[in-house]
Amino acid sequence: KVTLLTYELFSKIYIREDFRDLLQDCCLILDESHACKTPSSLKTTACLNFAKYIAKNIILLSGTPALSKPIELFTQLQMIRPDIFPGKINASKFSKRYCDEKIQILRNGQRIVNNTGISNAKELKVILETFCMIRRTKKDLVKLPEKIRTVVTLPTEVSISDREICNELLLKCNQAKSGNKLRM
Repeated sequence: KVTLLTYELFSKIYIREDFRDLLQDCCLILDESHACKTPSSLKTTACLNFAKYIAKNIILLSGTPALSKPIELFTQLQMIRPDIFPGKINASKFSKRYCDEKIQILRNGQRIVNNTGISNAKELKVILETFCMIRRTKKDLVKLPEKIRTVVTLPTEVSISDREICNELLLKCNQAKSGNKLRM
């Protein structure tokens, strides 16, 4: 049995008990998994919880290289290797070791963590390739046929009767009590 859902729909229904029971011990496959990079977002939270408590296996797919901002990988790593992330390397350690973490102190004394950089990139690459990442390039994949592009020209003329209907609609909208104006 296969169930395909968008991230938005998944984040709304994953909390339903009947849905969870139906998919208990399933294989969760997340396409464009880089969409789960913000730990506080609803879709990331849904995917993390589902991966932790319901799914038996998890496969993350993404064509987007992520090594330029390693912090965006952490939530994905939590899903597929919770024994390491955060098991052995929590978010703070990960940020300090691989994200070139810098603390900025504002004039009012507030501390801000900037972890959008990269450090120890070679080490992180080895960890990813050893424990969780299979990287394929286009040349490694099956040859697909060339794209076929077709230009379709659509008529853009508006008939006199259509123009009259549009003008009548415009007049009615502009006379509406709500004050909304419609421009054409």
